[in-house]
Amino acid sequence: MDGMTLLREARSAGLSVWADGDRLVIRGPRRAEPVVRVLIAHKPEVMTALSLPPHTEAAWNIGQWSQLYREKLQVWLGSGRYTESEAEGLARGELKCRWHRLHGERVPASTCAGCGEPIADTEALDPGDGTRVHFATAGCLIRYGERWRSAATQALLAMGLTPPCGPEPGR
Repeated sequence: MDGMTLLREARSAGLSVWADGDRLVIRGPRRAEPVVRVLIAHKPEVMTALSLPPHTEAAWNIGQWSQLYREKLQVWLGSGRYTESEAEGLARGELKCRWHRLHGERVPASTCAGCGEPIADTEALDPGDGTRVHFATAGCLIRYGERWRSAATQALLAMGLTPPCGPEPGR
C-alpha cells in the first residue's frame, strides 16, 4: 500500500503522524484505531512517505506557496458564502495550518505544548497535530495556538509572502 495514501487516510481520520528517528508516532482519537493498525502494519511505507523527498510540499518555494494561496482563495470566493476579506482570512489560515503541519515545532507528548510543564495522560487534550496540552487549562491551548500561528506567519513572511498572505489585519 502507498505511504502517501495511508497518510492522507490518517489525516482524514483525524490522526497526526510523524517520524521520531526510527519510531512512528501516531496521535489522535480512539475511533481511528483501525487506521492506526493499518499504519503500523505498513510502517516501512509510511516512514518512507514521511521522509519527504525534496520535490514534495516540504520543499516548496515562494511561488508554490503563493499558488496554493491563490487556489484556496478562489475556492473560498467561489463558494459565494464569504466576502473577499473573509475568504482571504480562510485561505491564509489554510496556509498557516499546512506550514505548521510540515514544519511546526514538535513537543514531546509528555510535555504541554502550551506551558512547557509535564503532562499526564488523564489531563491531556490533543489539538490534532501530535502535540498535547493541559485539558483543564484553556490558557495552554490558547498560548499554543497563538505561538504556532505566529511562527507560521513569520515563516511565510520570511519566504516572501506578503499581505494578504501575511498577518491578519489588527494583529
